[in-house]
This record gives sequence, structure tokens and C-alpha cells, in this order.
Amino acid sequence: METFLTSIFLFLHISSGYLALSSGTLIMFLRKGESWHKKLGLLFYWSMWGVVVSSTFISLWKNIPFLFFMGNFVFYQNYSGRRVLKNKLQIPDFWDYLVLVFATVNGIAMVYTLNIVLSVFGILTLFLVFTDIQTIVKVKRNISLHPKAWLSKHLGMMMGAYIGTLTAFIVVNVNDFSPVWLLWLAPTFLLVPLMRYWNWKFIRNS
Repeated sequence: METFLTSIFLFLHISSGYLALSSGTLIMFLRKGESWHKKLGLLFYWSMWGVVVSSTFISLWKNIPFLFFMGNFVFYQNYSGRRVLKNKLQIPDFWDYLVLVFATVNGIAMVYTLNIVLSVFGILTLFLVFTDIQTIVKVKRNISLHPKAWLSKHLGMMMGAYIGTLTAFIVVNVNDFSPVWLLWLAPTFLLVPLMRYWNWKFIRNS
């Protein structure tokens, strides 16, 4: 039974990961907001849910804390990136607060491991949480947000989720690379500037 369940979730993890990676890559070359962007975005979102669910099961079943933390890291960004499309005013509800608390705990735990890769992603998580808290405070005080603030958050969070799945793909398929931590962080170093460019292009100039 154990082998059967593990095989099912491993298959889910691999297939979901490839779907997320493929759809996420295609999205970057499509015009933002067009029909195919939206369809592939939805595919990416649900594929990432498959990655999160499978990684959580495998990490708990096989006692792999690293996989557990990274799965939660991706969950927070995938949830938030999709949620803001349906909540452009960013008015928080119970689930938003719950996810924020969960992300905070996960971020602190990642930093506490003192693992260089987990610590970097943990610090990034806490930075995103802090940004979300700032937004919530503004909303509660009736301070106007930038008209495209929701788009900025969507781009940042979904790109973060994509970086997570791309990182996993590279680490699994690239062998004998040293130092390993650089391999883990390379997608972040390369794609964050692209995310910042999109943020400038679609938001700052609007």
C-alpha cells in the first residue's frame, strides 16, 4: 500500500511539475491578458496545486523537510497570485489571513534551518508577507492603492511559483554541478530581474 500511494503521488508530482513548467514557460512569451494567456494561466495554477499536494504528501511520508518547506513556499505564491485576480481591491478575508499566518510560520522555519537555500527562500517569503501586511494596513485605513497594484502582485507571485518549479526541474536534471546552492538559486537570480522589468513595463508606465 505504501509503495502504491508513493507511486501515485510521485506520478502526480512529476506530471504536474512538467505541466506547470511547460504552461508557465509559454505564458512568458504570450501577450499578457489575451485568451491563451488566461487559459494557460489557469492550467499553470491547477498544475501547481498538483505539485503542492504531491510534494506535501511525499515530504511527510518520506520525512523530507526540504521538500515540505519548498512546497509551502510555492503554495503561498500560487494562492496569492490567483487570489488577487478575483480580489483586485485586495480586501482580505479569513482565508487570506490564514494563508498569511501559514506563510509567516513557514518562512521563519525555513530561515531557522540555516540551510542557505531555504534561508534565502525563507527571507523572500517574509519579505512578501511584510508587503502583504503593508497592503492590508493601507486597505484598512482606506488609503488608495496604485490602480495596478493587483497586477504587480499577480506578476510577482506567479513568477515566484514558476521559479519554484523551474528550480526543481533544473536541480533534478542537472548533475555534478558545484556549488549546489548556486544551482538552486540561479533561476531566482535570472528571473527576478525579468519580473521587475514586467512590473515597470505594465504597471509603472500605466
